[in-house]
Amino acid sequence: MWWGQCRPRLPVSPQQDPGLQPGSEQKRQAALTALAQLQCEKRIITKAAVARQAGVSLVFLRSHRDLVQAVEEAASTRSALVSSISPGSSASDQVIAALRRRLDEMKQQLAAKDQELRRKQREFDLL
Repeated sequence: MWWGQCRPRLPVSPQQDPGLQPGSEQKRQAALTALAQLQCEKRIITKAAVARQAGVSLVFLRSHRDLVQAVEEAASTRSALVSSISPGSSASDQVIAALRRRLDEMKQQLAAKDQELRRKQREFDLL
């Protein structure tokens, strides 16, 4: 399989509606498969991403309430998982913290030099 060991639970598709246009059920299955693939690859899940991955239009996806609901549930589940990661655990957070500390140090140095400059200016004015 293209997703290796990852086998997310696909939403159950309702029975094929006789009123559906030809090929509509194939598009629905393509959208569900695309959603599963995005979940396995741990990619951001949006309606546009699912439509693009499935090769269907965004209008088609939005016109099927159950597909929209499945995408929204998957997106909210993913965002809950991402937000549960402890802050400061990533390398970029550590770099940002180090840069902020360095900025604070430089501000203190600037304030000290500014104060020294004012003192020297007063001495010069007295001459």
